[in-house]
Amino acid sequence: MKGSIVARGERLYVVVRPRDPATGRTREIWRAVPRPEGMGRRAYREAAERQLRELLAQYDQTGHVARAGRLTLGQHLEDWLGAKRREGLRPSTVALYGTLIRTRIAPAIGALPLSEVTPSVVRRYLGSPAATALLVRRRKDGTLFGRAGQASARTVQLQYAVLRAALQDAVDVELIARNPVARLHPPRAERTREPHRLTWEELAALLDAAERVSPRYAALFRLAATTGLRIGSLLALRWEDVDWSRSSLRVRVAKTVTSLQAMPLDPDTLEALRAHRARQDEERAQAGPFWRGEGWVFANEEGGAPRYRQVAQRELSRIVAAAGVGPVRMHDLRHTAGSRMLEAGVDPRTVADRLGHKDAAFFLRTYAGSLPSSHRRAADVMGEGLRRASRASPLEKA
Repeated sequence: MKGSIVARGERLYVVVRPRDPATGRTREIWRAVPRPEGMGRRAYREAAERQLRELLAQYDQTGHVARAGRLTLGQHLEDWLGAKRREGLRPSTVALYGTLIRTRIAPAIGALPLSEVTPSVVRRYLGSPAATALLVRRRKDGTLFGRAGQASARTVQLQYAVLRAALQDAVDVELIARNPVARLHPPRAERTREPHRLTWEELAALLDAAERVSPRYAALFRLAATTGLRIGSLLALRWEDVDWSRSSLRVRVAKTVTSLQAMPLDPDTLEALRAHRARQDEERAQAGPFWRGEGWVFANEEGGAPRYRQVAQRELSRIVAAAGVGPVRMHDLRHTAGSRMLEAGVDPRTVADRLGHKDAAFFLRTYAGSLPSSHRRAADVMGEGLRRASRASPLEKA
């Protein structure tokens, strides 16, 4: 395959002429060479030569040249998002990615041709206010809403993840030759708050307060505390997922898939579920034809789908205030369950499966790395071991 570098005004283009295997004819593919601000002419020429060598090497290895044509990054991001929706990605995740694309990424760099998205372009974007600032938007009546400030590090990380995945998809479908984000390091996020791992006494007080001030959701908080399931998995439970004879749950909605097929429950938690169902049956009888009857374990007042914000924020806040156990978030109950199971001697693989973690190393770093009792036990084991060895083989003094 032949290739050359062509100048058009201040811009350089790489032109390659691969042979079409179907027709035997050559066809021209033009690629604009990105020129970062401040790059001199010599460096720009060297960048063009480097890009030409990469395209020629790609053709030698694969027999074709990736061709994005006039497709822009914004257009490809929308195509990729549509493909993920058709593949069955959770609607909430699709909505989140779509918001990041349409409110942040596309307005800033979406107009760039896909072939001109380089590592430096992405790196500059991730450090720019478009990616890192909180959004202040204008309503139809002209008033502004939102607040000024910095977005969370997680927001920037999600934008990095979207760009990396979408551009890897462009490589897979042969639109571009390589992923410009592949070698960039993701933005780091410092943990702003350590999880509150409740003691057994605090946990008992919290669940007792739930029975008093939030009877509708008391069983949910008990399940969260004893199983470590995520709030999304708990709210997605239907009564058909409860196996009363085997004292277990079938978890159909989960962030990750593990080898665990059913979630065993202890007798007290199963009894709490029975009491919860009896209470719900009374509500159904009182509502009569107005009850939706959709089968949710933790249905709302009308029998419909439960509301996350209502449960995770309003109800939990009331329970925590009544229990007097300090600030507690829903995810703290998950951390508490994992830490207490490990502390009690349950093997890490079993605990990781119950909590839905595929990566055992990540699980241990998250749940076992900061247990004070584990450090105390480690110190006692080492001290006791040395004492036994000293008693068995005492050193003779000279």
